[in-house]
Amino acid sequence: MILPFLVNFEHRAQKTLKKMKKKDKKLYAIVSERLEQIEADPKRFKPLKAPLSNRWRAHVDSFVILYMIDEASSKVFIIDICHHDKAYGE
Repeated sequence: MILPFLVNFEHRAQKTLKKMKKKDKKLYAIVSERLEQIEADPKRFKPLKAPLSNRWRAHVDSFVILYMIDEASSKVFIIDICHHDKAYGE
C-alpha cells in the first residue's frame, strides 16, 4: 500500500489559497481537489525543465500550482499557486 505524501505549504501559497477561499469558492474547490491529487500521486503531473527542473506543476484553469517533491521524506512542498502569466517568472 502506497501512503500519500505529506503536503507542506510555503507562505505565499498558503496566503493565495486563503484569499481564494474568500473570493472564489468554486476555484478554491477545484484547487483543493487538485491538491488532493498531488498528495496521492505527486508525479501524476508535469515536471518543469531548466531552470525550474526541480519543480513540478499542475494546472487549474488559468492558475498553476508549483511544487517540489522530496521522495526521501515523502513530502510535497507547495511553493506557489499563481496565475499562469506569473508562474514561470522566477
